[in-house]
Amino acid sequence: MKAIPIFFILLLGLTGCYIEIELDPTQVVVEDTGEYETREIVSEVWSNGQWVSSKYINHTWLSIDLYNAGSLKACGVYADIVFYRGYKAIKTISVNIPDIRPGHRYNYTLETGFNSLRDYDDYSVDVYWE
Repeated sequence: MKAIPIFFILLLGLTGCYIEIELDPTQVVVEDTGEYETREIVSEVWSNGQWVSSKYINHTWLSIDLYNAGSLKACGVYADIVFYRGYKAIKTISVNIPDIRPGHRYNYTLETGFNSLRDYDDYSVDVYWE
């Protein structure tokens, strides 16, 4: 008979309890960005073994280094990159980024679609996640 009251006391004691688990939020930060140009030669003109001229296409690239500084996996990560000329936004690119585990880095490189780095003055990178 003594085991029953202890069981009921234990049961009543647990019904009034709740457990609060505090988790650090996922926090994805932009650690670094870099921009660079590449030149793709489309055709060259040679005369008597000497280079005369060439036609080429410039490509501009943006590299974004992301870091998950939180303790949870960052899921559904995407970034909005806005390019500016003066104060006016001239182009926005949205990209989906794979999940980033806690304490890990991810590098995302994309072609911007501009012919030169001088086609825009500045850019901003905003990162969002679920």
